Amino acid sequence: MASREFTDERGGVWRVWDVQPESLERRMASDPHLRPAMERRRAPQSRVKVSNPHMAQGWLAFECRSERRRLAPIPDRWEEMSADELRQLLARARPSGPVRRLIE
Repeated sequence: MASREFTDERGGVWRVWDVQPESLERRMASDPHLRPAMERRRAPQSRVKVSNPHMAQGWLAFECRSERRRLAPIPDRWEEMSADELRQLLARARPSGPVRRLIE
């Protein structure tokens, strides 16, 4: 998972990374804290449900201190884009809920 940081027009710092549903499945299956405690032979296959078909192949996740956004599909070579190009992607991204912080 690649990650980048950039600053928006107002000086806010954003972090952007790519999300692949199949890598989330692997992570859930390998991390005992993310899967329910069940006997292995009875445990159903871990599947990440992606309700939006446009998101099924992955998305870019954008996050700043107070906001999260998503953009799908993942643009080619986004890791190499300039800050201006990342700001353009951010403008196209859709809000995805408030940022959840465990510790403030």
